[in-house]
Amino acid sequence: MNICAKESTCFVLVYDRINAFKAIGSGTGSAVVLALLTVFALVMSAQDIPGGLTAPMVTITLVVGTLAAGYRCGRQLRQNGIVNGALTGGMMYLVLLAISLTVPRNEVGLLALYKCLLMLVGGAIGCILAVNHRSKAKMSHPKRR
Repeated sequence: MNICAKESTCFVLVYDRINAFKAIGSGTGSAVVLALLTVFALVMSAQDIPGGLTAPMVTITLVVGTLAAGYRCGRQLRQNGIVNGALTGGMMYLVLLAISLTVPRNEVGLLALYKCLLMLVGGAIGCILAVNHRSKAKMSHPKRR
């Protein structure tokens, strides 16, 4: 029995499912970014780290978080790694942009474009890795000695 009465209804259900997985991936990536930023803040408060290292730390954090988001999305969807990963990275970037625009006297510049490209590429790479990841084959019967 077909759940969808019309083909367009099936398309909408599949489309909603794909967007839900992208949102879950973006949430996972945001949690990773928050955790890494917390670790870096603790390290910076405990050690005397130059202020010039904060930008590379933030960049590393964003790339690792976006890789995690793309990987999570790719493990769920198992298709279209580049597109779904880039869209997941784009969703994370839009959240970052919205948050940064709420800060007074903060302007969007060339660094924002650089972060956008890094997040799009990071999400795409993470999703490609997840889609191409081979899960271990389950044995149907145990080995006999």
